[in-house]
Amino acid sequence: VGVMSEGGKPVRFAALTAGDVLGELAAIDGGPRSADARATRRTALIKISREALLETLASTPDAALALLAALARRVREADAQIETHALLDLPGKAAKMLLEESGHGARAVALTQTEMARRIHVSREKLNRRLHAWVDEGLVSVGRSGVKVIAPDRLEALLRKRRSD
Repeated sequence: VGVMSEGGKPVRFAALTAGDVLGELAAIDGGPRSADARATRRTALIKISREALLETLASTPDAALALLAALARRVREADAQIETHALLDLPGKAAKMLLEESGHGARAVALTQTEMARRIHVSREKLNRRLHAWVDEGLVSVGRSGVKVIAPDRLEALLRKRRSD
């Protein structure tokens, strides 16, 4: 989910997964959509009209609370993204993203380098150079199957250092 800047650069807001809600802001307030979405894999969606959503929220407090919780989660994620973007350099952003996507374990990251670069707002070339430097240091491996985190503890230490600098 994101927008295209006036200069034609994609700006990523979020990556949604199964069960996530999309388009809720426009459905709630009747305003225009604030972003576009693109599926990166086969996706099944359920469309709910604004009227049906509002009726359900008015008559089912649990549904209203669940939607509020989802919105609160999105605000927290946006705050974390702003903090990451403002406070971390490329190695810090890349380490944080790799740790999150690998579940803080030594396993493969199921994203292409292009998608990883989009997520941390850097060019694919810069990310590729950083990843290959980490290959030389034994932190990750890069192959046809993608990027695999080899030393999550060392990436976590690097991230802690970047956050304290």
